[in-house]
Amino acid sequence: MTATVEPTPADVGGGPAPAPGDGALRGVLVGLLTLVTLIAFEAMAVGTALPAVARAMHEVGGYGLALSAFLATSLFATAASGYWNDRSGPRLPLLAGLAAFTGGLLVSGTAPGFAVFTVGRAIGGVGAGLVTVSLYVLVGHAFPAKRRPKIFGWFSAAWVLPSLVGPAVSGWLTQAVSWRVVFLAVPPIAVAAVLALLPGLRRTSGGGPTPLPTRRLLAGAGVAVSATLLQWGAGRLGTPAGVAAAVVGVVALAGALVALLPAGTMRLRRGLPALIATRGMLNTAFMGVNTFIPLMLVTLRHVPPAFAGIALTTGAVGWSTGSWVQARVRGNAGHGRLVSVGPLLVGAGALLLAVVVVGLPTWAVGVVWFVAGIGMGAAMSSASVLLLDLSAPEEQGKNSSYLQLADSLGGVLGVGLAGAVFAAAHARGPVGSHLFAVIWLMLAAVGVAAGLAGRRVVRRG
Repeated sequence: MTATVEPTPADVGGGPAPAPGDGALRGVLVGLLTLVTLIAFEAMAVGTALPAVARAMHEVGGYGLALSAFLATSLFATAASGYWNDRSGPRLPLLAGLAAFTGGLLVSGTAPGFAVFTVGRAIGGVGAGLVTVSLYVLVGHAFPAKRRPKIFGWFSAAWVLPSLVGPAVSGWLTQAVSWRVVFLAVPPIAVAAVLALLPGLRRTSGGGPTPLPTRRLLAGAGVAVSATLLQWGAGRLGTPAGVAAAVVGVVALAGALVALLPAGTMRLRRGLPALIATRGMLNTAFMGVNTFIPLMLVTLRHVPPAFAGIALTTGAVGWSTGSWVQARVRGNAGHGRLVSVGPLLVGAGALLLAVVVVGLPTWAVGVVWFVAGIGMGAAMSSASVLLLDLSAPEEQGKNSSYLQLADSLGGVLGVGLAGAVFAAAHARGPVGSHLFAVIWLMLAAVGVAAGLAGRRVVRRG
């Protein structure tokens, strides 16, 4: 399951609000929910199909690069989409994003080799970043304020079914037909969703000239480029060019992090900075582990793709369970405890997976990752609640964007760093269970660090 952009006060700003009884809004709502469902299915399905793609194209070492390319370009596009939406309204960035999203799927689905496949994933990442922000802005333009909370609730619900059936369907298609079907089946449905959205898009307008967020855009581009350099260099550490690319990637990535995150985040300053750091590290640990579970099951345990995706489903079910538990907690103290305990559960899950991979039964993967998902869901939702309580009303939009950015950065770092370790080891020869154990132990340490950082979010006593 992937980290998703949450609605913020800045995202759902004003715009012409049609009458609640406007029948055209039903089509807009259907189009919105269809697109959210497609994005969710794509996120869950691709993770299941990718091991088969890497093996079919004899590029298992490049597994992490294809994933991090999508996440890195998505992060940059998210930053650009906010500015574009503020300036011109959601119509143009949404249509451009859908073109890139479906175009990337078509490129990957028809790719003759892994390099072209990875380019397709990068194009798709741009589209996903543009679309995700634009969808929320479109809600703000097309629907009255009193209807928006329910619509955002439906957005979250639209992730449930893809999380439950997406990995299994993707695995079955990959095994019974072809992995290419997973990529090529989505674009026609996306086109139909766009047609349903057109009435709502015609109602939108831009907010006029807005300051260009040059620093954030450059830093976002820096993350995309540095993550790619790190991945590419890690697979070629035996060459001077590979070492240089990896070193430059690490240095540039560190610089981009400092530029993108608010002051005090890297020092875990108590309160909001510690919350943002915790959320970023939490995503680093969970997304890094989650990404490599299917690859381990397919390559080491020889599990068919249709069953390998079930592990991702158990994590998604655990995530939903943790969110449900969080909703019954009251007060900042209770949410603060979940922000600290949740990452520790994710770290413990990563640690136990390192044990499972070297000797325990395959079914234990699903059980362990279900428990880790509970920690993820409880901590993610609690962090969102605390963010609003720790922010002044006039800063809620800005601080929410920092939290979303931490989610995206965490995903890039988790997949990118784990992928770099995997690529470096794979370049030296066949990999075994101990490599996955090392990756998950590394990410378990990140989860524990996130749990400790979470203790600095809310004052005790």
